[in-house]
Amino acid sequence: MSRKIIGLDVRYDAVSVVIIDSRLREKHIQGFKHISVHQTENRDTALASALKTIFKQMDTSGAVWVSSFPSEEIYYRNIRIPFKGNKKISQVLPFELEPMLPVPVDNLIIDFHPVNSNINDDYTDIIAACVKKTSLETYLNILSEAGADPANVSIGAYPVACYMNNLQDMPENWILLDFHDCHVTAFIIYSGRINLIRSFPLQQINNSLLTNLEQTIIAFEETLGKNYIPEKIYITGYALKDLSPEQETDLEKFMETPVVRADILSLSDITTKPAQRISWKPDEMNTALALALSDIEGTAKLNLRKGPFALRKNWETHKSNLIKAGIFSAILLALFCLNIIIDSWSAGKKIDRLDSQIMEIFKSTLPEITRIVDPLHQMQVAMDEIKKNTFIPGDTGKNVLIIDILNELSRQIPKEIDVEITRLVAGQDNILISGNTDTFNSVDIIQTKIDKSELFKKVTINSTKKEQNENRVQFKMKVDL
Repeated sequence: MSRKIIGLDVRYDAVSVVIIDSRLREKHIQGFKHISVHQTENRDTALASALKTIFKQMDTSGAVWVSSFPSEEIYYRNIRIPFKGNKKISQVLPFELEPMLPVPVDNLIIDFHPVNSNINDDYTDIIAACVKKTSLETYLNILSEAGADPANVSIGAYPVACYMNNLQDMPENWILLDFHDCHVTAFIIYSGRINLIRSFPLQQINNSLLTNLEQTIIAFEETLGKNYIPEKIYITGYALKDLSPEQETDLEKFMETPVVRADILSLSDITTKPAQRISWKPDEMNTALALALSDIEGTAKLNLRKGPFALRKNWETHKSNLIKAGIFSAILLALFCLNIIIDSWSAGKKIDRLDSQIMEIFKSTLPEITRIVDPLHQMQVAMDEIKKNTFIPGDTGKNVLIIDILNELSRQIPKEIDVEITRLVAGQDNILISGNTDTFNSVDIIQTKIDKSELFKKVTINSTKKEQNENRVQFKMKVDL
């Protein structure tokens, strides 16, 4: 079974889309697209037009959508809640954040990312992400008009940070910088956890970036209570096209830390066609790809589709599919019941046929029995009577069949001896055997061989006599059972 997932990275000056076909054992990219949004007086109109252009060029039918909201419009706040439990945190978080925000909390949609994971802690450190309801409503309306209804709305490059942080080879302390729309969003990872998210404007890449990044780290160190030294700085975002190699070098020197361009595709197990690899640009597609992967692997936690913007799968939306499923289920149930009825009827017919055959066999085998009540039981009684007549007369206590005695005699007498049994009389405890053979020695051999059988107790030669006319030795033996 396959699923189609679309990662939609929406910024106010660019849109990136990645479509992944996710199967049980593999994931591969069906298509991807990046388009710049023209800077006009009405930015929302230009964004809607860009989205419609992309969707016309790509097959998005039957897909699950996951999108990102521009991170420069998010208020980020770090706060400690004196208890645990997501439900309790969600209930109390607006009241805790109200003194820290420039707008009333009633006008905001709030979600959070947990920082600490120690189950022994009696508190929870979180990163709260707050967005104006009006901004989110406008954003969702633009997507809806273009034909997209995302199940999850994340924030900027947050899915990139979450995906990379789950990789085994990542360092404990590192920074992700997302360059976009004259802004940079910094994700600070400490001890393997995302501890801080900040977005700041970027007027000039060199001075503005370095100053804001330094201030962000200093503020984090004050909260942490010690120095923070990142092992690597990863950079991503379509605005990296404006970052020269010299400016990357300046960033490395200033931070005294290696700077690496992130490439989610190379870090994942997704398969691509050779032509796709050639045209793939990680700086443009990282966030869209990480969004799709977050739905498959469940790496990202933040979701702004909450409260009045929560995705509703109502009856009207799925009425057609539900009706079809109901009709199909009714047909299956009817076929199942019909199959049971047919099986029961066939079984009844088969039983009647077998009963008729039993009666015919009974009547032909035991015609003297005219009153038939239980054919099976009556047949068993009759068979027992027949078996009694096949045993040796008398009560030997062994129930030895005559056929068994003949078989044992035949088995014990050697094949090379010329012997003919002319008479066998079964008594209560013994049998009398009469016959003839070629020599007296053969008679002795026959006695010896028969005497060794476990079926017989004792073998006695009653008489031997040689017939001169026939040149044969006549003998009589008694065999005790």
